[in-house]
Amino acid sequence: MVDLNKEARKRARNKAKKARRENRLKQFSYIEEMGAFGISKVRCKCGQVLSSLKAVPGLSEIENIKGRTIVRERVAMASNAAYTEIVITFNDGSKHVTPVCKSCAKAGFSEEALNDMYAADMERWDEEETRGLGKVRWDLNADRVAVSYKEVPAEERFRD
Repeated sequence: MVDLNKEARKRARNKAKKARRENRLKQFSYIEEMGAFGISKVRCKCGQVLSSLKAVPGLSEIENIKGRTIVRERVAMASNAAYTEIVITFNDGSKHVTPVCKSCAKAGFSEEALNDMYAADMERWDEEETRGLGKVRWDLNADRVAVSYKEVPAEERFRD
């Protein structure tokens, strides 16, 4: 029996490989990780840093161990002023949110660029699923084609 989700995952992987090979995005792998810390930096697909780990003021600890000074800092992921999000709308009416910088959002995206950005997101989901971080409904996601987008206003991004 054919596993439709497995077949769809293969199609998603092929889309991601094709988009990466065509090299239209400057930063196809836009999420950086730092070992056990997990995600350490998020970039726009143009390469601009959008979010990174920052020390939380007032929460550092200084300890002297065998003559060496050790500084422990608590960190949190913080977005900078360049951060925004867009909602991509697909041919089936579904939507997907992805981070971009304000400069790119202002300049605009072609349908080709939107589909490449979505392929980059699918590649990330594939990596996460491979590491056991959750299952993806590839049968619902793999074949969507981007047709438009809009920027998400800041007041809608940070609602409770």
